[in-house]
Amino acid sequence: MIENTSLPAGTAQNAVYRLSTWDISSVPWFYTAPLFIFALCSLSVLCSDKVSTDIKVPVGLLYQRYTPRWLSNAQFGVDAIGTIEKGYRKFKESAYKLIRSDVNMVVLPHSVMPELASLPNEIASGIRALERDLLGKWTAIHMIIESRLHHRMVQRKLTPNLSLVTPGIEDEVSSALSDIFPNSEEWTPVKPYYALLEVTARVVSRVLLGLPVCRNAEWLESATQFTENIFESIVIMRYFPPWLYTPLGFLLPSVWRTQGYVRKVHNLLGPLFAKRLEDLDNGTYKPAPGTQPDVFSWLAELSEGRDRDPTKLAHYELLLAQASIHTTLVREVNVLYDIIVEPRYLSMLREEIAHTQQTGWSKRSYHELHKLDSILKESQRVHPPTTIGLRRIMQQPYTLANGMHLPKDSYVCLPIYSIENDAANTENPEQFDGLRYYNKRLKNAGEPISQKHQFSSTDPTALGFGFGKTACPGRFFAGLVLKVLFVKLLTEYDFQFMPGVKERPKNLFAHEFLFPQRDYEILVRRRVGAKAPF
Repeated sequence: MIENTSLPAGTAQNAVYRLSTWDISSVPWFYTAPLFIFALCSLSVLCSDKVSTDIKVPVGLLYQRYTPRWLSNAQFGVDAIGTIEKGYRKFKESAYKLIRSDVNMVVLPHSVMPELASLPNEIASGIRALERDLLGKWTAIHMIIESRLHHRMVQRKLTPNLSLVTPGIEDEVSSALSDIFPNSEEWTPVKPYYALLEVTARVVSRVLLGLPVCRNAEWLESATQFTENIFESIVIMRYFPPWLYTPLGFLLPSVWRTQGYVRKVHNLLGPLFAKRLEDLDNGTYKPAPGTQPDVFSWLAELSEGRDRDPTKLAHYELLLAQASIHTTLVREVNVLYDIIVEPRYLSMLREEIAHTQQTGWSKRSYHELHKLDSILKESQRVHPPTTIGLRRIMQQPYTLANGMHLPKDSYVCLPIYSIENDAANTENPEQFDGLRYYNKRLKNAGEPISQKHQFSSTDPTALGFGFGKTACPGRFFAGLVLKVLFVKLLTEYDFQFMPGVKERPKNLFAHEFLFPQRDYEILVRRRVGAKAPF
């Protein structure tokens, strides 16, 4: 969470909050609590060890060879982005390791990325690495390593049927913005984080559950607060050594609340899934006329064996909500700030939307919003939800083509933020260029080409969604939701920072995760006579 002055200006400096400038009273307690209670970690020095030598690679920061594990972990927690960047600059073409309290994190060079991405889960498991980083046992995310049902559903049902769910997304965006954003034509203070959290939860839930359950107050509270409390637990617990996780799990209110929201969702959705499964088994299920497809139906249809359990299916819905809401919200808030701080983008995007609308509006229209797509991708480059990617836990020993041996149970990853902000990969990375990827897609004749450099496409130097067969399967859904939302927002609302504010707000980093400031306010008003295409 401290400024990393070693990174290019406009990169880390625009992303990281300087610790000395914090107004503690205005920052959520879960960001600051670790700093107040961190002294307790000194207890772990009695049980800490020096750097493990399981993998023969150098330590990214020299001092970590001599400091106790808890101190190295503390440095990573408060300045992961700077710690990773320093190692990347020193060992750009080779591997190095950084010390966390729970693991020696081996950061691999960019050159091994294609090989690492191609390894199957049986050799290198991204799911187990993610579950470890998100403390699955304490955050109720452990189910992601027990079943791949939710993953299969996204690949086989959601992504191929995005055109079928688009009308529902458009309808829910319109309804949610009308309910949550100001309808006044006068400037009104709004906290984008909280407003867009509510909007995003409703839009995602429309696809997950359909009407009317997607607007159920108990579900919406559970979906949003489950996510919020998960990250409270992660941020705090990962400042401590693993041997303290058990007592912390019993002491932290965020852990209690997480389990409480899981029980609420089991009680709310479990009976609905039980009825649907019974109807499917009996052959008596018939969707009502006009019913749009949703994830609820797809999970029930695809479930088999141990997954065909109402409680598990309800839990999968909550995990899908968590995965969708948090990362989408982070992108929404940052894209909005990036557009406000550069007014030319606002007028340019409105022109693009109006031009696209001239030939009618359909699902295909969102593919024609090339400039909006470029801004989404550039914003993700500068403000990624996480600074590391392609994280893996080795399920068996493996030797890379370059001769490096990765033992079983070793943790490896790539420094995706450093890679994407390396001048060798991105021209002038310190600058936010909203048309960067739009210009890359232009032919000589001036027409956008192919599928390269799109927000949802993967690229060897744009790794926000991973790469290859293991890339995030939900990236196409995320891109669609973002575009629908911004078409509506930019067409029907005006935005500006508070009087006197010239720069966009800085993000907070805790461990490898990025968080927008929750309580930051901007001004919003309805545009007179403006109407979105839907």
